[in-house]
Amino acid sequence: ILPGWRFSYDNNKLIISVFGGPVAQDYRLTPNDPTSRLRGFYIGGELSADIWFQPTAQTMAAINATLATIGPTGSLRTAFGVRVFDKAFIGPELEELWCGNFEELQFGAHLTGLRTQALEWSAAGGWSLTSDQRQGPYMRLGVNVKY
Repeated sequence: ILPGWRFSYDNNKLIISVFGGPVAQDYRLTPNDPTSRLRGFYIGGELSADIWFQPTAQTMAAINATLATIGPTGSLRTAFGVRVFDKAFIGPELEELWCGNFEELQFGAHLTGLRTQALEWSAAGGWSLTSDQRQGPYMRLGVNVKY
């Protein structure tokens, strides 16, 4: 849980959210990874930012970034989309995740902004490549409560 601030401009066409605070992570590696520098329990700080830009009612672009002092670890995601059936945005996404000496690159597609009452849903899936020479599918499902 990170407290933060949300700044909205031009009738919500541009929304910038910034979050920060303490973070605790416990690294238990199964199976064992002898090359990993991260093992055990750590406490540090984390900063996160989200930028949502909707230049027209039918298009969107988003950038999400996170950086933690542990490792360091972080992620950077970009997504673009077009509105379908006046319900949600669909389009490509690209994300890089890193943690110590590990990196993962994800190429895929997302569905963002599907609203059902106070809930806003998102989903994504695609193909993942890692620095330890593994590859395979990835999936993500998210839900936010909108007040």
